[in-house]
Amino acid sequence: RKAFATIMGISQFPMNIGMIGAPLFAGYMFDTTNSYVIPFSVFAILTFFGAFLMLFVKKPRKLTQQL
Repeated sequence: RKAFATIMGISQFPMNIGMIGAPLFAGYMFDTTNSYVIPFSVFAILTFFGAFLMLFVKKPRKLTQQL
């Protein structure tokens, strides 16, 4: 695809923010509650929400090339 690099850049940005923030959130919640139940529950809910959203993604159209 022509816009693959743009799509990857846009989709990777929020993921990288999450990769920075998730350990900080989990560590803070552990220090506060002495348990990892809340951070793991939050991450599980976010994962299932993302999987649910994937049900609504449209299949890409097949491109026909003219020679």
